[in-house]
Amino acid sequence: MSDNTLEILLKQLDFSDKEIQIYLTLLQQGELSPQKISKLSNINRSTVYAVCNDLCRLGVIKKNPIKNTSSYLALDPVELQKLYKHDEKNLIIKKAKINSAITELEKIAKDTQYTIPKITFVTEEEINKYLHERAAEWDKEMAKANNIWWGFQDASFVDHYDKWIDWYWQQNNPDIVVQLLSNLTIKEESIKTDYPRRKIKFLNRKHNFDSTIWLIGDFVIIIQTQEKPFYLYEIHEPKLATSMRFMISELWNQEK
Repeated sequence: MSDNTLEILLKQLDFSDKEIQIYLTLLQQGELSPQKISKLSNINRSTVYAVCNDLCRLGVIKKNPIKNTSSYLALDPVELQKLYKHDEKNLIIKKAKINSAITELEKIAKDTQYTIPKITFVTEEEINKYLHERAAEWDKEMAKANNIWWGFQDASFVDHYDKWIDWYWQQNNPDIVVQLLSNLTIKEESIKTDYPRRKIKFLNRKHNFDSTIWLIGDFVIIIQTQEKPFYLYEIHEPKLATSMRFMISELWNQEK
């Protein structure tokens, strides 16, 4: 193996350039004094002392304690194994500290008084399927709001999803009442008496809605059907749903 390859390997073990130079010099030459190391490596003597002390701490060379003058010799290369054993020990300690930190951080997270909303995005191609699949779950959620389905309705929703509306009311949900603020359109006018528990209050034209917003239990559902592509957002956020439900109920009570 060439010296260049050795240097690359030792650098990967976090040896500095001077550490590599002095370590390889001692391996090749045997025991040497700092003066001799300095001469052979072309590194000044004070730096040689400092680097040799670092290599001693790493456990790959040692200082001869017997001689009156300082001298250093390289240990068997197998001593390099101490490096990864040292790293393993540090990793164990670090892992224990990380686990302790996680435990403490989880306590803080549990004490924090907020929740991260769960948001589901549905593309136009999947909206009809999603409306059918979620209907039963939304009915269960309605109990949290006195079985009232509140919302603002963009009348274009009725134009595009009237079949789903008809399907929903055929499912026989006797406790559910829908109360929506909307705008009067020909389509809405034609179905307004078809479903007795689907109550609509029509606002004047200056209050046109660009999107449909439903408040269903702890869910806020936003549907955009004004222009292509349509999309739907379902947001699970109890506090937001409660606040918006209060706002819409206030508006509902104000309208004739």
